[in-house]
Amino acid sequence: METILGDEKILIKSFNSIYNELDNTNGEPMMNLICNYDEEFGWRVILFLRDKHRPSHYFLEGANQIVISPAAIDLGGVCILPVENDFYKIDKELLVSIFNEVTMSVNDFDNLKAKLKKKSCKLL
Repeated sequence: METILGDEKILIKSFNSIYNELDNTNGEPMMNLICNYDEEFGWRVILFLRDKHRPSHYFLEGANQIVISPAAIDLGGVCILPVENDFYKIDKELLVSIFNEVTMSVNDFDNLKAKLKKKSCKLL
């Protein structure tokens, strides 16, 4: 069993500080994360803070609907589109629009940073 490295302790403390500031009215905060470990560089964690589970495009009907519910892999750059026609409809502008709709707004992110700064969290 490996011992916890100093970087891991900082990572855990940082994550907990962010987690505790997020709205958890629905049982847990809206977020996705990707993490990996590299022997040379240690842990890398990418946290995607969210406002919505699904974009409005998911609920449209007919040709306007795009079946996409972005999660960690999509937000990390590999978009999963289970309907073939959606693959041909999607473009950069539409993806940016969808990602902006489901992720935390700039204003909310700025507020989160301010709260963390007040608590002396030197994360951001």
